Amino acid sequence: MKKKHLFHLIICLFFLFFLILFNFSTFQATSVDDLFAIYNAEKSISNPVHKSDVEQYMTPLDHALGIPEQKLEYIANALEQYPDLGKNIDSIPTEAAIEDVQFLFDVLKYSYAGYSYFATEDIWNDRENRITSSIEMYDTDIKREELFQMLCTNLDFIQDSHFKINSYSPIVHSDFYYNDTMEIKQDSRGYYVKDGRQKWYIKSVDNHEDVEDYVKPSLNADGKLCYYLGVLDTQSHIQLNVGFQSDNKEYKTPIKVSRSKPQINQSENAYSYQTIDKIPVITMERMYKKNSKDYSIEEFTESANIISDQNLAILDLRGNMGGQDWGPDVWFQNFTGDSQIPQLSTLKLSSKIGIHELMEIYQTAKKHALFPPEELLQLEAELSSVDPTKNRWIFTEGKMEQKKNKTKLIVLMDGNTASAAESLISHLNTLKNVVFIGTNTSGCFLSNANMKCILPNSEIEISYGDQLSFQDECTEGKGFQPDIWIGGTDALERVLAFLKNIND
Repeated sequence: MKKKHLFHLIICLFFLFFLILFNFSTFQATSVDDLFAIYNAEKSISNPVHKSDVEQYMTPLDHALGIPEQKLEYIANALEQYPDLGKNIDSIPTEAAIEDVQFLFDVLKYSYAGYSYFATEDIWNDRENRITSSIEMYDTDIKREELFQMLCTNLDFIQDSHFKINSYSPIVHSDFYYNDTMEIKQDSRGYYVKDGRQKWYIKSVDNHEDVEDYVKPSLNADGKLCYYLGVLDTQSHIQLNVGFQSDNKEYKTPIKVSRSKPQINQSENAYSYQTIDKIPVITMERMYKKNSKDYSIEEFTESANIISDQNLAILDLRGNMGGQDWGPDVWFQNFTGDSQIPQLSTLKLSSKIGIHELMEIYQTAKKHALFPPEELLQLEAELSSVDPTKNRWIFTEGKMEQKKNKTKLIVLMDGNTASAAESLISHLNTLKNVVFIGTNTSGCFLSNANMKCILPNSEIEISYGDQLSFQDECTEGKGFQPDIWIGGTDALERVLAFLKNIND
């Protein structure tokens, strides 16, 4: 019996030692291997969403088109841009505005995958009636801008970053607020800052005692691992009120914080490859081709082959607001040497309106060589497999497993890393030896941007998706969160400084 108790005691002590080692190892990373060991220790793959979990979102539909057939011309091509929409429209008759609203709600009911995900039929009907009643308060005409504002206000329950009204999304976004001037350390008693030899422990932040929620692992300007104050919030902050304690002394003081400003990419060539201090650095600024002479995605996918046998590489996805998924998919396949890509559980609405849109996308992509031949073949296969006489839901259960990876990959991301770029983040989350650095991503992942319609009279453009993807690690509007938080624009410089420090 004593031996059994002794064995249990040894196990408990070993577990306690591991926890202490994990908590303090942030400051003990003396090699690249240490860094990756620390931030890959607790990563795991979540269980897939099952069909029974999402059946409630499958709106029962008949096999009607949902709109008059002659109005299919207002189902716009999702690959096309329409910069002149509404330029010559200041106002429209109230009857025309009501017609636009009815058209929009019919289109969404019959082709938007998020229709029942975000609201019941009663709520949709209520919002349509509210907008119609507001329009009827006008005598004869209503300004286009006022109709736009009504739509934005009454459709704010759609928390889908891909759902846009004239490029405006109602999504409530979480921003990262941080202070990187006050370095924080940790010991067995908690997080503290030093004033000379005196340790002042952080006991509260904005009257919250869950200090861990406000202390983020980071890199300072010298490339040394540390902790800084930071909070991810939908509310704006200019300061955090921090409570300190040292022995029997206590005080509170406001600590100034700044909002992280994500990168805005405007380079003509989206892809670049360079070697800095013998480390490959790949930068990819978007996931779509501007025209048939734009080979940036092909160059990007090939870069995965170049670094797949390297010991260490950096992938910079800051400011990459997405595009099509085929680039991230092929890059991941080349990087891993595996044709299989991680499959999330998805729910797709294959509608008669959507099939019309899919044909438009296929013809445009083929005409302007926007997709590679393999992707066009997939579109052809999809078009040949759908039944254009029916509306139906297609559920695909996810299959994801953690894979080994010999190339240590540092991925940089920020609040403008979105959509297809987040698809690559999702893929890379299944690999070992990947560390994410920067801020939270955009959280533009739940749906897609495969659908677009133009309201016939007001020429207000509506973008939305025909598929939902279920990813536990990414909350819409909040995104994927990094392992190491850097709120400023110098994330690459700090990473390079860290790597230089441990190699010297």
